[in-house]
Amino acid sequence: MNKLGIKTLKSNKEYLVYLTCTICLCWIGVFRDIGNGAQWALSNNCVGFCVLPMILCRFKIKDFLKLPYLIWLIVFLAFSYPIYKYFAPDTDYKFQTITAVINVGLYGTILIRMISYLLIEKAVSFKKLSIVFWLWLVFLLLCILSKNEAIWPIWYFVMFGSLYLTSFSEKDRLLLTRAISDGLIVFFFWVQIRAFLYRPYDTGARYYGHFTNPNVNGGFYLFCMAGFLTKSWIMTHSAFVKKNTLFSKITKVLFFLLTISLFDFAFYTGSRSAFLGVSFMTLMYLLTEMISSKYRNIVKIKQFLAKGLLIFICFIILLYPVYACARYIPALRHHPVWYRDYSEYKVHSWDPIDSPKYTTFENAVGSGMISYLRRLLTNHSSSGINSICLFFTFDHMPLINVILNTAIPSESIDYYGGTYVLEYEDGVMPGTDENHLAYIFGVDENGKTIGYSQMPFPNERRVIWKNVIQRLNLWGHSELYPEFYVGQRIGHAHNSFLQISYCFGIITGVIFSLIIVWGIKISFMKALEYSQFEYDTLVESEICSLSASYVLPMVYLSGFFVSGLFECNVFTGQFLFSGLFMVVGLLVWRNS
Repeated sequence: MNKLGIKTLKSNKEYLVYLTCTICLCWIGVFRDIGNGAQWALSNNCVGFCVLPMILCRFKIKDFLKLPYLIWLIVFLAFSYPIYKYFAPDTDYKFQTITAVINVGLYGTILIRMISYLLIEKAVSFKKLSIVFWLWLVFLLLCILSKNEAIWPIWYFVMFGSLYLTSFSEKDRLLLTRAISDGLIVFFFWVQIRAFLYRPYDTGARYYGHFTNPNVNGGFYLFCMAGFLTKSWIMTHSAFVKKNTLFSKITKVLFFLLTISLFDFAFYTGSRSAFLGVSFMTLMYLLTEMISSKYRNIVKIKQFLAKGLLIFICFIILLYPVYACARYIPALRHHPVWYRDYSEYKVHSWDPIDSPKYTTFENAVGSGMISYLRRLLTNHSSSGINSICLFFTFDHMPLINVILNTAIPSESIDYYGGTYVLEYEDGVMPGTDENHLAYIFGVDENGKTIGYSQMPFPNERRVIWKNVIQRLNLWGHSELYPEFYVGQRIGHAHNSFLQISYCFGIITGVIFSLIIVWGIKISFMKALEYSQFEYDTLVESEICSLSASYVLPMVYLSGFFVSGLFECNVFTGQFLFSGLFMVVGLLVWRNS
């Protein structure tokens, strides 16, 4: 009994470490978006501080009380300050250098431990590592060998490699799964309550929430959805629900409604990639539940369709309650959380409750994705592919003064409502002066062709993707991100897989895609395998938890894959990217 108590206490300790680190990683993702450049850099480096405790909790303190670690400590202390003085700028970015130096000291210690752990103690059986690990290993090695100047592949190689290769039992998989899912749920409440209390719905039709970009806000809901779906699986397949008490039924209904509310939150952000991501995650969840069900096929299909219809109905019902929370909960401070420029057009505490600064329900619902869907269905003049591509574009800028183009374009592309230029014969970049317009003509409401004035280039993904694809090669590029100018500066590929392919090479991009796709396949099959045992048990067991440990990566990778086709989610420090490496850790070991 005493041994059991000690074992339980140790498990609780590890769970709390995993939970705390998960929440900190999530908060780093928030800080990365809301801060300035120096704060971004600082928050990126803090990822290492969050992963380190998860590595250390699998070792004993006495493992580090040896001569090699003492030598490294002396060397580090002797050279850290001179290195800092040499590299640190006399700006706010000096904190980036400070955290980088600290990371070197900490992970230098971990690297010494891992060399001893792997080569001397031979504590790891490489035969038990899954194909996901080997794909991850090749991916990061190719990133390191590419032309790209990014440092993060080396850092992630040591950091997450150490996390993956430390002893990882089924109990560790169980604890990490529950810690990540619980951490995502805590993270959602933390950030969304702050958004309600400090950021009214006042920034136009697209809901920004706690962030400075509605697409990032959509990614936040996508991120949290993985935790809610995993927790739903645990609740549905646990003894807690099978007790069939009134309390368990009410809890299950409330949690179901809370999960569906993330559809509404993602809808209001106007982020098509996020909404498609949460939809595909839920579809994969329902498919897994349907296929693993013990009922006959016809009953499975009926249950699947009934749940899908119920989700859609609840999504419609919750549209106004979700809007009302963002609209009518008063801000605690005299202004909402503004991370960028001050604006008189945003709601202040002294503004009346019926202030026109607030976004109306009609505008919130009728704009954003609904407006794109309306144009998608009514755009009979465009081809099908143009209509589909339109759905994933940003809003086009309004027409201003008509100025006819005088330069001759050598390459242009048609889009809904007009044409814009990729290149001019004289080599001048589109949008750089009034004679070299990003747009050369458009169509007004009466169907008449008119000239466009000089205006910023629309952020349409077709043109961005085409430009990036044309510049792909085998070894990547030296610059950190794909940057080019066509009417305005485009800072990334708006596609996670193209982004990786551009930065580190085509082969690296393919392997990165394989990690996601193969991870979905493995987790889907394993979730089905273990869920078959669940239905033969009467109480919650480790079998249930093991199936949940595969449901989490399945839904997460599914959402990342779909949203990653239309958004760039592969920036260091971003919660979706950090979360990707966390859930991959659940798949690197085969079952013991």
